[in-house]
Amino acid sequence: MNLALKVRTDAKRQIPEEKREKKKKQKTIEDKQRQAAFFNSLYTGRNMEFSFKTMEEVSMTKHFYFPKLGEDYTDWSFGAAPLAAFAVYPVICSRVDFRNHERWMKISMEEIAKKAGHKSVSTTSNAIKHLIEAGYGMTESIEGEIEQRYPLIERKKVHEKVPKGEKRVWEYRAGFIRGDMIKRWKTDDEARYFKFPTWIIDTGLWAKLKPRAKALYIALRSCSRFDEKLYAGIENDVPFDQLDQIEFDLEEYKARKWEVCNTPTTRLCRMVNIDGSDIRKIVDDLEETGLVEKIDRWWKVWLQPNPLYRNNPLYRNFNNW
Repeated sequence: MNLALKVRTDAKRQIPEEKREKKKKQKTIEDKQRQAAFFNSLYTGRNMEFSFKTMEEVSMTKHFYFPKLGEDYTDWSFGAAPLAAFAVYPVICSRVDFRNHERWMKISMEEIAKKAGHKSVSTTSNAIKHLIEAGYGMTESIEGEIEQRYPLIERKKVHEKVPKGEKRVWEYRAGFIRGDMIKRWKTDDEARYFKFPTWIIDTGLWAKLKPRAKALYIALRSCSRFDEKLYAGIENDVPFDQLDQIEFDLEEYKARKWEVCNTPTTRLCRMVNIDGSDIRKIVDDLEETGLVEKIDRWWKVWLQPNPLYRNNPLYRNFNNW
């Protein structure tokens, strides 16, 4: 053997084992980083890290139909559900397909947790697990014969290809009022659902609310109603003796800014299984965001941003919550 070749071969054999192991570990790290970048892109083409939007950046008309609480046509009273369940359900609803119940959507656990206001992803994961395993859902009878049930939350793990191998990700579906159900879940007197505007979630208001405030808000929306006379007197300055002549057309009704709730606070708290002994703290939390106003024994529930809170920093930037 050539002497120079022998020297090079011996030198190669003398490379420390730990150096080869270091190179191997570095390659593993680089592979994982490439997979992570690809994995992030699976979530509707955007990174799992995100910032809340300002009022000017969100749609003020986008919404989904949330089934009202406390009715005999639902089996999701939330009586035994953790408060975290109230936080995650609307978040998932705001991200799934509004028209097609059959379509699955990829949503990262980190995004759900941040929009729900959870500091821990495990809190979000446990809440989702409870909603699924407890079997919460909506049930309806079509023409008195066909019974259809819609689970509130469904999820499944799917395999997605990544640059090196496969990775399992969660896909979700959410049950709420959509499509033909909108007409069926409405009577001559009232709808058995309410519009939940997604700007509340997209701007970070929902995340800002404390757990009991979120639950109470759902109860308030379930019990609030449009009072034409009260609304006309306050918003349009209609004299008291002319209120009996007031009628709102469909477009005026759709453009209403708020509704009123006169349900006793004790009943509202029972509906969502929260302690109302220190109700003032919960009310302060809701009023700080401008979502409700407590006026004597009544609640003014805002459907649009409260103009009195336009200068509140919360309405301008939610990125630093």
